[in-house]
Amino acid sequence: MSKTHRISVAALAEAVEENLIEVSHIDTKAQLADIFTKALNRMIFLGVRERIGVCPVPQVKSRD
Repeated sequence: MSKTHRISVAALAEAVEENLIEVSHIDTKAQLADIFTKALNRMIFLGVRERIGVCPVPQVKSRD
């Protein structure tokens, strides 16, 4: 099930005008949210995953 959020463009424009928020361009190579919305190749996925602080659990070597 997907969730969507409705954002009032008028409210957004008003918040920008009142300097409550700042909207800026984010280059596609710096867009961290892509990990949640796009199929990424392995190298890009691993890089973004590291940049957002989600890392794999270290493997514990068994003592045989």
